[in-house]
Amino acid sequence: MKLKIITYNILADYLNSPDFVLVDKKYLDNEYRIELLLKQMDSVIENNSILFLQEVGATQLSNLYMYFEKKNYKILYFRHLAICYPNKFKLEFIEMNKINTLSKKYIKDKNLIKKIDYFQHSYILAKLSYKNKKFTICTTHIVANPDYNIIKVYQSFLLSKRLEKEDNVIFCGDFNSIPTSESFKLLKTGKTKINDKNIKIKNNFNSLYDPLNKGELNITTHTSNKVTSKFTETLDYIWLNPNIEIVNSGPIITKDEFKNKPFIPDKNNPSDHFMIYGTIIIK
Repeated sequence: MKLKIITYNILADYLNSPDFVLVDKKYLDNEYRIELLLKQMDSVIENNSILFLQEVGATQLSNLYMYFEKKNYKILYFRHLAICYPNKFKLEFIEMNKINTLSKKYIKDKNLIKKIDYFQHSYILAKLSYKNKKFTICTTHIVANPDYNIIKVYQSFLLSKRLEKEDNVIFCGDFNSIPTSESFKLLKTGKTKINDKNIKIKNNFNSLYDPLNKGELNITTHTSNKVTSKFTETLDYIWLNPNIEIVNSGPIITKDEFKNKPFIPDKNNPSDHFMIYGTIIIK
């Protein structure tokens, strides 16, 4: 079964203040951004497309509901995360929760559990089927602050452990981790080390863009704000079980290509992230 997978941090409508993102004010108008967002979706959505969205604000959500209802899609929504899929797929199972609820199951260190419990980041996990094919989908938005690198790793670890027993996993979102990070290494290789402690997961993943392009060459954000004066990096990923065949990816956007260009949002991009996507086959 061929699927088109799309993941996108759409920049929540309550974060579009010019004080937060230092871009031309006219590109931060919510009505303008929503109209541009829906046009973007029209340009990429094909048969059997599944969308994973992060930073979905209330105004955006209401527009997305109307948009996807016309396309005969269903929306799963929880705490600014959304998964949109054709209603011909059967929803076999759904789990929506905070990542920290997984800590006691997969971590023994009580002090570490307490640290993780401070962070309220969430996930959506669902099992879908169509005819004789079944697959598991999951989306999340990991902590952004670089001061909490350990939390980034353990949030990725906890969700990976939860997904170990699932088949045909498609794991998408904003992981706020660059390709040289410990979190990326954990997901790609199944192991990493942080604070002299080895961390392992049973199943590693393939990043959709990596095998096709011999490296994670694409950037997924090009922005400037009060916290970071300039940030052009890869933070968003489509992670797949190795048994899932990768057919193609969306276009590559490189650092060199954007290093002298205005920050996003701009006239072509309604978010401070780029949409990434590709086609896969569930065997």
